[in-house]
Amino acid sequence: MLSHKSFPQPLNGDDKVWRYLTLSKFLDFFLSQCLYFSRVDLLEDNHEGTYTKVNSVRFPFGETKLPSGLILTQAEYTNRIRSSNYVNCWRLDNNESEAMWKLYCPNNEGLSIQTSYNKLALSLPEEKHLFMGLVTYLNYETETFDTWNHFNSVMHKRIAFEHEKEVRIVKGNINYVNDHNSPTPEPGVKIKTSLLENIENIYINPYANRWYFETINLLFERLDINIQIEWSEIKSTIYY
Repeated sequence: MLSHKSFPQPLNGDDKVWRYLTLSKFLDFFLSQCLYFSRVDLLEDNHEGTYTKVNSVRFPFGETKLPSGLILTQAEYTNRIRSSNYVNCWRLDNNESEAMWKLYCPNNEGLSIQTSYNKLALSLPEEKHLFMGLVTYLNYETETFDTWNHFNSVMHKRIAFEHEKEVRIVKGNINYVNDHNSPTPEPGVKIKTSLLENIENIYINPYANRWYFETINLLFERLDINIQIEWSEIKSTIYY
């Protein structure tokens, strides 16, 4: 799963990875034992899965022909690649991020799942076209990347997003890329995982009220989730 040139690996597989999410998304994960993957072309950043300015000038596609026979323009082919890939995103960092709490856990609620990079990788099934690695950040006006594999456009982002320190799990739908008769892919897919067994810590939003923490604690007891929850380290003692 990890042996693909388009997916750089961290120097230390024991480094921490984090996923910040709302309580409803956590419950969906817990009840389904699945990770949810979003289709790349439906992500908020409309540059996701596209190429840099240098790529578009130096490596023009012109027109390309799918194995199924349909001829597509460069833009049509790029959009087809974007629609054929799904991602599930994490953050690689040995420390919490206050910015991630604000971005992904609105209204001072939500929680964060924390495990290690290696444990996350081991939690994933062995499936075709399922890979995991580190996103590379570039200046899309002046820099470039190899266009030899369509996963490269999914594993690069603009440098403005470098603060995310993103780990990306990608599921590709190669049939849709090659065959224009394939149906339009679903907006998202779920993939079974053993992640629940490999979670190291669950942290509660540092800006949540005490009752919210206690409610989640009670919920975990009722659902028999045997993982100790803790306040985010950002909610620490003030020293004067």
